[in-house]
Amino acid sequence: MNRTFASIASVAAATLAVVGCTIVTAPAPSKQATPAATTTAQPTATAQPTTAAQPTTAPTTMTNSPGKPSVHTRPILAGRLKWAETPTVASATVFGGPDKAEGTFEGLVYRIPNTTKSLPDLTGIRPSARLYTKTFEVASQDFSQGFPNALTQSTFFAVRYEGTFTVAVSGSYDLRLVSDDGARVRIGNIPVIQNDGVHEAAEKFGNINLAAGTHTLVLEYFQADKKVALQLFVTPPGGQERPFSSAL
Repeated sequence: MNRTFASIASVAAATLAVVGCTIVTAPAPSKQATPAATTTAQPTATAQPTTAAQPTTAPTTMTNSPGKPSVHTRPILAGRLKWAETPTVASATVFGGPDKAEGTFEGLVYRIPNTTKSLPDLTGIRPSARLYTKTFEVASQDFSQGFPNALTQSTFFAVRYEGTFTVAVSGSYDLRLVSDDGARVRIGNIPVIQNDGVHEAAEKFGNINLAAGTHTLVLEYFQADKKVALQLFVTPPGGQERPFSSAL
């Protein structure tokens, strides 16, 4: 009995020891703030050139008055389109002929609506004929032959001439333009004469200072109906008036 009591006393003492002890708990590690993810700056993409929207290649139609043919046009594609397929006139006309010789200006002929009252914007319109001329000497006259092998109509058409010419002496050059109907002259980027509108043969004058060397001439003309006329003359410094040509 004494041994049993002693065992019980030992257990009780051990229990009291456990109860009386202080249990030290290791503190939980403090929660470290998770560093925010650093975003690496991405290099800025180089802007690519904007590609211009390409115009459709489907032709459009300008409708004329009843009884007149419609004019079919086609937009220009990227860049300046060379109308290589445009037929060259088969024989000479008062506006030019088929021979592409040295010193000639190239002319492209266009059909235009029969309601045209002023020089149209020919950009993007498909030309109907091609011809060449060394001078512009169409005196007032009737015109009915059209443009052989290319364009049969003799009314409501436009011609755009372009080419280079050489100036021997620097100085002031006087120009005289006669047209029926509208016409205009540009040398380089400078408008020199404007004689626009529907009218009988009428003349206009212009003047430009030119340095010796090569320059570019653009002469645009349109014919409504009735008679035609297109003449361009030049008076060089100290000289006499003569037909405009590629050598001044």
